[in-house]
Amino acid sequence: MENRIISVITPLYKGKKYIPNLLLQVKENLHELRNYNNTINVELIMVNDYPSEQIDRNEYLSEGINIIIKNNSVNSGIHYSRVEGLKISNGDMILFLDQDDCIDNNFLVKTYREYISNKSDVIVTNAWMEKANHEKGMLYSRRGQERNLFDIKTYLYAHNQIASPGQCLIRKSSIPKEWLDNILYVNGSDDLLLWILMLSKEASFRFINECLYTHKYTGSNLSASAIKMSKSTLELITVLHSIEYIDKKNVEILKQSRSMNLQLHDSSGVEKLIIIIKYMNVIFWRLFFKIRSKL
Repeated sequence: MENRIISVITPLYKGKKYIPNLLLQVKENLHELRNYNNTINVELIMVNDYPSEQIDRNEYLSEGINIIIKNNSVNSGIHYSRVEGLKISNGDMILFLDQDDCIDNNFLVKTYREYISNKSDVIVTNAWMEKANHEKGMLYSRRGQERNLFDIKTYLYAHNQIASPGQCLIRKSSIPKEWLDNILYVNGSDDLLLWILMLSKEASFRFINECLYTHKYTGSNLSASAIKMSKSTLELITVLHSIEYIDKKNVEILKQSRSMNLQLHDSSGVEKLIIIIKYMNVIFWRLFFKIRSKL
């Protein structure tokens, strides 16, 4: 059997303190992979997006793991850094892991084994969502949530159904060129762009109902984060308009949905009611997906 490579790509921002834990997680996953199939290799690509803090590969040499470090000359954002990492990757399977992400020791072996069995383009795992008190809740606990996960309309009318690319193993060859060529500079929606492009191209998604990924609580203001995400999505909309195979009706739905979010945030009382009436189509579908998620 020919050697296979899995590329773990991690953008770093003021991220030196996260590197030891990243290395440990990749080492533990490599150990489990080698027990499953000793021809599989793992490379860890870290793209440093904080030019004031250069990172030297020689400080982090690790047996069995090919470590590649790229230092951006200027701060360019998470989408740019992910794409730069992808460009220099050697793997046929990709894991976009954020600097503070946590994955189970069996994450790579279980997602890779699922990929080998089904040849899907994206393997999505269930996830633990960490709360402010550090308790954890399961991201997908009902069958309806799984149905939402693979329905592009849920992403358009409601929100991104995947908490992070860190819960996904992705076939490199299935990542659309348009995702590489159209960089979003407002952080937040590059992964939403990726899923919309892939779902529009009818990429195959496979779900593993096992919590192999933990989304860490960062203490960020949820309202402010939601507004930033909506603004990032409006930048995404400009990109989607330029892509030939994207259904422009979907672009309009996405625009209405995120415009409504921004307008509701800046209004109160009667104004909110007027906005809700204006966007009843969006409200209807959001209620539909919410109800379905509880089934």
